[in-house]
Amino acid sequence: TASGLTDAQAVTLCMHAVAVGGGPGGDGLPAGSALRTLNLGANALSPACAPALADLARRSAALQVLDLGFNRLGDGGVRSLAPGLAASRGLRVLDLSLNHLSAAGASAVADALPRGLVVLELSSNSLGDRGAEVLAAAVAGHAALEKLFLRCGRREAMAPAAAGEA
Repeated sequence: TASGLTDAQAVTLCMHAVAVGGGPGGDGLPAGSALRTLNLGANALSPACAPALADLARRSAALQVLDLGFNRLGDGGVRSLAPGLAASRGLRVLDLSLNHLSAAGASAVADALPRGLVVLELSSNSLGDRGAEVLAAAVAGHAALEKLFLRCGRREAMAPAAAGEA
């Protein structure tokens, strides 16, 4: 991986950082943990981490910020994470930027938007037209969401007509 971690090391890192799933750290976070912010960005996390992260999101009522940007969760990882997101009671900010997501990942996120989510960061993914359509429909019915980031980060990735209008 870009960070030099093997997949097994990345999974171990995820399990230690989150401390759930019966890893070497024990039985995990107790229900009602005071954890408010978890930043696991740029840790080469793979889809194998997603079930532990979903469990954390589901059980940690105080968790407000979950930064998983710049990882390798992919569509499968986000599908595994989705049930935890949907059950999250306190999540306000979710960063899934640069996670190799497509329209399928956008759909999983759209279906699982936590009610209180205020900021959703999905920049630098290849969501495509279909992903944008699914997110637009989900956001239309989501009163709390104030910011949705979908930047691609590269001007040359813009459609030719849009690039010519700039």
